[in-house]
Amino acid sequence: MFKQKVFIKIMKKIIFIALIIFFAIIAALVFDIGRRDNTEPVNFRECALLGYPILESYPRQCRIPNGKSFTEEVEQTPDNKNDLIKLDTPLPNETVKSPIIL
Repeated sequence: MFKQKVFIKIMKKIIFIALIIFFAIIAALVFDIGRRDNTEPVNFRECALLGYPILESYPRQCRIPNGKSFTEEVEQTPDNKNDLIKLDTPLPNETVKSPIIL
């Protein structure tokens, strides 16, 4: 009888400690999940700001671990060619010598 009472007391202590450990693990997981930032970028700028790798291409691309990539939007040059400098020499494919005269 005495051995049964001791055994029951020990089992109660073991169950109590196991429950405390179980709830501590559950609490740690809940708080850890709450701290994580699960936001994914939705454009190139956000991807770059979050520190994901940027590929050296033109236009630049940013890739996230799940394989999704974002391409940088590059401004197109205007088709208005009136603002360009026009030269008579050198002609296309002509050998240029130093000093060059424009």
